[in-house]
Amino acid sequence: MGIHVHLASLLLLATVPLSAQTNPAPAPTANKAHALTTDSKAVPKQPTPTVFQADEGDRWMLLGDKPLIFKVDPLSTGSDALIVGTEEMPPGNKIPTHKHLHEDEVIFVHKGAVRVTLAGREYDAGTGATFSFRMETGSAWRTFPASLP
Repeated sequence: MGIHVHLASLLLLATVPLSAQTNPAPAPTANKAHALTTDSKAVPKQPTPTVFQADEGDRWMLLGDKPLIFKVDPLSTGSDALIVGTEEMPPGNKIPTHKHLHEDEVIFVHKGAVRVTLAGREYDAGTGATFSFRMETGSAWRTFPASLP
């Protein structure tokens, strides 16, 4: 039995205000396929200090089968400058190569291990690791069964 990888993701927005992204169709990570679930709201909230429990937030499905929970975004907290989300990836799962055109990204590996490809170079990232990259950098990652090989 493998350990699921828990990732925390921060998209640091450089120049594009999120208020333009209030339509549920485009997500803050527009290059990733997803579908909204019913607990997403159609309009951004007023900026609100908030504490979310592990299973709370604006829920999306990433690539059709990966639950992604936005903890900080225009819909959940009214933030127009930062997006924070969590995602659980089962062993052997992957995010294909993609680019964010307007956001820098920071990923924290809460538990488990991933092999990360950034700008064509591979890195291993285990529990507690953080990887970050600028917008327009090609990135991909895949999980390992329990620990780094």
